[in-house]
Amino acid sequence: MNIDPVSSQILQPDPRAGTAFGAAAGVQQGHQVPAPELTNWQSQVTDAVQRLFATGTTAQRPANPVLGQVFYDTTLKREIVCTTVNTGNNTGDAVWTLSPGFTASFEVEQQVNQAIGAAAQTLVTFNTVVLDPRAWWNAGTSRWVPQIAGTYYFYAQLSYTPIVGLDYQLSYIRKNGVNRRPTMNTTTIAQLFSLPVSCSYAMNGTTDYVDAAFFSQGGGCTLYGAAFGTAYSYFGGYLLT
Repeated sequence: MNIDPVSSQILQPDPRAGTAFGAAAGVQQGHQVPAPELTNWQSQVTDAVQRLFATGTTAQRPANPVLGQVFYDTTLKREIVCTTVNTGNNTGDAVWTLSPGFTASFEVEQQVNQAIGAAAQTLVTFNTVVLDPRAWWNAGTSRWVPQIAGTYYFYAQLSYTPIVGLDYQLSYIRKNGVNRRPTMNTTTIAQLFSLPVSCSYAMNGTTDYVDAAFFSQGGGCTLYGAAFGTAYSYFGGYLLT
């Protein structure tokens, strides 16, 4: 049994060993922490991922960080990491850079064909995750639900082969089921077409979600997935501000 000589509390192995953490409560990389403090650390949830390091504004960055220390900057809405510690007796000249492990972004692909019904919006069910470092993509609903508030840029390309004689087709990126800036195409021949669409949305960081939908007027068609090693239909986005 290990005893903290300062607090006389029983120490438990730190499950976060091997990862850089903030200096709050004196916890550093690979250290052990008193058992009561584990609960406090594990309760710091800010974006659906349990954060095990300090959080605050740019002005609240630790004045004397250690090399590799991670801090979530709420002003930048980014995780930053200390890459250079304070030099000499100068306090506050440590260098912070964006953490390479942080990206509020995603991209998914449609690797199989999907049947599109006639004259009704159809949710596109992307089945392959290319990028989703925060695990905000819900495969069951084909929605991305970002857990950091901000303005995001979204893009999609939906490829299809229409039935000759259909009036038109539309591709959408929807926020909470509401359309914005659809792309439209009118076709008279049965060949592969692609409808790219993009837009930006302000997301609340909790319940707001985006998905992609397709509409085919007059009759059904086929939304194409992958062929010749290429994904014809895809959907993605990332945080702007």
